[in-house]
Amino acid sequence: PPPPPQPAPLEILIPINTDAVVRRTIPRGRQVVLVVSGRAGEEVHLHGYDVLRTIGPSGVVRLPFRATIPGRFEVELEASHRQIADLTVK
Repeated sequence: PPPPPQPAPLEILIPINTDAVVRRTIPRGRQVVLVVSGRAGEEVHLHGYDVLRTIGPSGVVRLPFRATIPGRFEVELEASHRQIADLTVK
């Protein structure tokens, strides 16, 4: 029989127009997409995985990655050094 289909990527919405830090636990091996909404031109960095993307004119950027490295990782706005998410991969 064919292998079971992969689950859809886990989308995590991260608005940056709030002071709250989004905290999520992600199963190891899962495909993830961080969806960050905010000011165009701001760079978003997922530490540990070294994923860096710039928010486009639409005010949204997507950061896809596979959660292969266990641990705790910060998502930060690079210019302002502001943490917007805290991700734990187990």
